[in-house]
Amino acid sequence: MDTLDDVLKAIAANPKKGIFVSRSGADDKQRDLAIWVAQRLKAHGYIPILQDAHFKRTDFMLAMDAALATGVRVLALTSREYFESEYCRKEALTALNSPGNWDGRLIVLKIDDSHSKGQLRHVDRIDFAPVWRTGNAAEMERVLLQALEAPADLDAAIRLPAPVDAAQTIHHQILMHDEDAFTGRDGDLKNLHELLWNGGTAALTRAGAQGLVDEAALSGTAGIGKTTLARAYAYRNRGDYHGLWWVRAEKTDTLIDDLIDLGKRDIAGLDRWEDRAAAAREAVRLVSEGKTNQPWLMVFDNAAGEGVIAPWRPKANAHVIVTSRNPAWDAAVPLAVLKPAAAVEFLCDAAGRNQETDRAEAAALAQQLGYLPLALAQAASKCRNNRRLTFAAYGRRLAEFWDDAPDTRAKHGQYANSVYGTFTLALTDILRGGPEGAPPPCPEAETVLGVLAHLAPEQIPDFVLVPLHTGRHAVMAEKAFDRALEELAAGGLVAWGEFEDGAPHLGVHRLVQEIMRTRLAARAMEMAALATKAVESTYDASGSLDSIARLERWLPQGKAVIERAPTQGPVAWHTLWTLLQIGDLNQARGSLPLALAAYTQGQAIAERLAKADPGNAGWQRDLSVSHIKIGDVLRAQGNLPQALQAFQASHEIFERLAKADPGNAGWQRDLSVSQEKIGDVLVEQGNLPQALQAFQASHEIFERLAKADPGNAGWQRDLSVSQ
Repeated sequence: MDTLDDVLKAIAANPKKGIFVSRSGADDKQRDLAIWVAQRLKAHGYIPILQDAHFKRTDFMLAMDAALATGVRVLALTSREYFESEYCRKEALTALNSPGNWDGRLIVLKIDDSHSKGQLRHVDRIDFAPVWRTGNAAEMERVLLQALEAPADLDAAIRLPAPVDAAQTIHHQILMHDEDAFTGRDGDLKNLHELLWNGGTAALTRAGAQGLVDEAALSGTAGIGKTTLARAYAYRNRGDYHGLWWVRAEKTDTLIDDLIDLGKRDIAGLDRWEDRAAAAREAVRLVSEGKTNQPWLMVFDNAAGEGVIAPWRPKANAHVIVTSRNPAWDAAVPLAVLKPAAAVEFLCDAAGRNQETDRAEAAALAQQLGYLPLALAQAASKCRNNRRLTFAAYGRRLAEFWDDAPDTRAKHGQYANSVYGTFTLALTDILRGGPEGAPPPCPEAETVLGVLAHLAPEQIPDFVLVPLHTGRHAVMAEKAFDRALEELAAGGLVAWGEFEDGAPHLGVHRLVQEIMRTRLAARAMEMAALATKAVESTYDASGSLDSIARLERWLPQGKAVIERAPTQGPVAWHTLWTLLQIGDLNQARGSLPLALAAYTQGQAIAERLAKADPGNAGWQRDLSVSHIKIGDVLRAQGNLPQALQAFQASHEIFERLAKADPGNAGWQRDLSVSQEKIGDVLVEQGNLPQALQAFQASHEIFERLAKADPGNAGWQRDLSVSQ
């Protein structure tokens, strides 16, 4: 057998024929497949490098580095184990010279139902699992050779979409599309494509490619797959559009936010406009009037009705997709449940079950679940992660659950009973544990999922949840928290993902959140308080470079948690400071109207706390701080009279605190700062005599503090600044 040195010499003489076969370690089936792949490559004149044939255990890393250094192509047999292996990821990323894999050096054969992560998720890949499953060696060899040569007529059913064009504007929601989990909607995709491009009778106008708007509204019950279909269309057809953008249309506020996020890419400072509605309209105008060779695609997700998005549609140069539970649209494309055959195919593929008995049981389970995609996905996830659980056994357990809770449909009419049943059954199994205590019960999972139900459904950074197991707000041990997340992920109730830099985030389906809020209605305030404390305490005020990215990821969670955060009682303090932090972040970004709105909302809570407990100096100080923050924004906006009123209101509170506790240096310093704020506004108003009085009063306070504690460098510095 050739040694590694022999192989490297042969590759040096004919570099275009070298192929490094990269695979994960322990699985015998994957090892046998890798050996077969190498044998077939060699038979066709390629020079394969294979770990099992050419690497010794003692010098594995040196051998791998030597092989990759030759510049050979890397054929990656990707699997769940592959993405968990540091060495395998290194092999793939070494070959990935550019995010788009433009040189084609990395060839990806996907051999199970795993999902690519990080930079690899935008690389072309071929789904080798179906043909490997058949055991047809000739067909396996055909697909293998076509993967190497990458001919233009490669079977579209096997080859997955091309990598993302880095020059395009594509919203991250569209890049979240999971091709492997999408099935049974080819007819709907075709109808949607024809409606948008051919000016079908249900469209509002014709010929979107020539500059007009074509629109289609995907309507149907919760869990039918509207959002998934819209995302799949956008992802598969992204090459036909100049840019693709996603808009959260369930609320006008989020709709405006997302349009501004699009527009600020071309208009510097658009997110700092005081009139945010006008800023959003400017973004829409840019789309409508853009001189582009291809139209835009705009997806308005989860809109309540036509009136919500009517003012925000581009008037030209765009295709528009709307998803809505409301069927009353001029351009409605009502979605039905999956057809029985497609539902069976989806269940079997997603669960990794493909025996004839499996397919027969899948047909019965699919019918039991009403062929609803979301319920089917949850059932498949449960069966995939428990190989002993057959489709028939799962169906029996679901029937028993419904028998025990016959009123679930009445309680949860906003989403299908099958969705409620599958999700609740998954959570019940986690809480109860397995038979004979294996796995053991995990009650912490309910708390974790209850907290997640109060956050934004997608891209929840993992650091936001750290306070649940660390610090003064911890409610469980870290080990219990980790296990809770593992069980929730295995049960299909949460999903892990990655930001562009590889940092992890979590996702929870909106319906899972609704179900959890309903399930935990009696603990609603407790869950809201835990979520608010977690978000408030993870605000990164360090000012470091890393904090910039963290805060951008923190902000959607801050906005989401505020919607249900407590506004009464001591816990409302965390709500108050979350609002002040949101205001601080928006002020730092130059978004003064948003900052003012957050500060004003926070001030209302501070006033209630201070009024309810007037002897609590902390509440009084928080109220004063909110006045100062509002004054800062008003001053930046040029509204000096109201800014002066805000600073004076703050000063009056600090004056009372300082008088009540004259020995408290903190109150004295706060009083001095409020004097300076007043002085600054008076200077800008041209009232120099009163400004001088304010600055002198501030100076006198610092003079007393510095004299009382001459060793305190901070007081000396403040004194110097006041002078």
